This record gives sequence, C-alpha cells and structure tokens, in this order.
Amino acid sequence: MKRNYIFAFWGLMDLGFLLACTYWGLKIALNIPQENLALLIWVSTGGGNKIVIATLLGFLLLCASILVSMIMLFVQHRFASLLGYIQVPFRLIMLTPSLPFIPWLISLIELKNMAIALSLLVASEILKVASLWWVGKSKRKPISENI
Repeated sequence: MKRNYIFAFWGLMDLGFLLACTYWGLKIALNIPQENLALLIWVSTGGGNKIVIATLLGFLLLCASILVSMIMLFVQHRFASLLGYIQVPFRLIMLTPSLPFIPWLISLIELKNMAIALSLLVASEILKVASLWWVGKSKRKPISENI
C-alpha cells in the first residue's frame, strides 16, 4: 500500500472522530437539563473535583492534537507519523480508539465484556502504529545502502 493511502485513511479516521465529538458535544449542549447545568457551573467555578477538570482538559488537548494530526496526515507531513505515535498513550488513557467506529460498533452489538472492548481499543492502536511504522520503514533505506 502506498503512503498517501495510509495517511489518507488515518486522516479520515481522525476526521470521523472529530465529527463524532462535535455531534455528541452539540447534542449534549443543546439538551442539558437544569441540574446538569448547575453541576457544570459548579465545576467551572472551581467547586469540582480536580480529577474531573484534569480529565476534561486532557480530552480537549487530545482533540486538539487529533485535529493537528488529521491536517498533518492529509498533507502528508513528515512528522505526522511521530504525532500518531505520541498520541497512543493518551488515546489509551482516554479510551479513544483510532478507529472511531469501534464505540458505535460496541454499542450496536451491545457488548458487555470490558476485556473485549479494551482489546479492540488496543488493537486499533497497534494497527495504526504498525501501519504508520511500515509506511515509514518502506521509505527509509537499509543501513547497507548508506555505507
């Protein structure tokens, strides 16, 4: 497979994730009951748990890096693979698979086994890293050619 196809595929997957986040964010924002609104105000004024605030900030930073990664993948920037590698631990911590259809698939088949769901998350990250590494490896010359 060619580098541009792999980069385009992962760029589309990042775009799909960002579109899903935007959809769910707007859906939640437009349907906030009054008690949830009061909770959000309480959290935003410093009354919330620091872990909740850190998680929200971490997720926003991950979304921002996914936006940058999407752009870099579409323009085939040379550091796009590196950013994809850096995102892996954060995606695993935030339970955000590189294949954005996995959460939808899990809910569609009503999967209740957390081990299988986490295995799908890890598998999606392995697939992304392996494909980006493979594309980068095919571009590099063997050491014997450099001598």
